[in-house]
Amino acid sequence: MAAAGEGLDQVKFDLELSLGECDEVIAGTFGYATALFDQATIERQRGYLLALLRAMVADAGQPVGRIELLSSDERSYLLEDLNRTAGGLSVGAVHP
Repeated sequence: MAAAGEGLDQVKFDLELSLGECDEVIAGTFGYATALFDQATIERQRGYLLALLRAMVADAGQPVGRIELLSSDERSYLLEDLNRTAGGLSVGAVHP
């Protein structure tokens, strides 16, 4: 991963993925605009891409829509923790 401004003067796109073969291994780099993304976000996106690629290698015939990209912890956080609605609404909370 390389942030624009850290070894690169600029990126042509907001997010770039470059892949190539080196010694019979596919290697890649991400370039990204630091004004739009922080390193944690890019690392999370990298994890999703790796999960997708690993699943495709494990079963090339499976539908892409069935591939799990999120870890169980992240899925739980997004679906349960961020969606807790146990609290009541305060008066004036709804905008006209």
